[in-house]
Amino acid sequence: MVEVIVELHRTVINGIEITAAVQPTSLWAVLDQPDRIVDPAPPAPYGHRNNQVHVYDRLGLHLNEHHFTRLIQGINFVFWPEEEGYRFTPAQPFSGRLLLGGYEVLPGASESDLISRSRLPFRSVLAGHWLASRDGFSVGIAAKGPRTASGRRSARRRVVGIDLAWPHDPWNRDP
Repeated sequence: MVEVIVELHRTVINGIEITAAVQPTSLWAVLDQPDRIVDPAPPAPYGHRNNQVHVYDRLGLHLNEHHFTRLIQGINFVFWPEEEGYRFTPAQPFSGRLLLGGYEVLPGASESDLISRSRLPFRSVLAGHWLASRDGFSVGIAAKGPRTASGRRSARRRVVGIDLAWPHDPWNRDP
């Protein structure tokens, strides 16, 4: 099982502290090999490379590898895969334990509970999108309401996914 503790200055994954972008092998040592690695965009021009997404279908998360530095610059926890909807969306929802600013995010967590109970200073970006950031760290939340019988979305939103980004200098020529 994966246990993740998130604050705005660090992330701890199964006891390993992350304070900046890391080599993929560092996270593979903690999470095991990804189920698949996806190039999420149309092919890059000759001599270039897109970001790569390391997908853990069985864990319900994916890692974002920067195209130039080849460092993992963030991790995404997917709680409602049917609503995330990308080619790299994991097949299963996140199955580990996630403590976000002291609040344990459970499957089906409501947006309002998470925002009000987490210690992180979230601010609304758009309806259903929240962000907390400091010194190159950021935590984003995406939430949607389930569809009602009429096809509209309920005003009571639940968490679709939580995205973390770590300090990273993509212009670093010596990664």
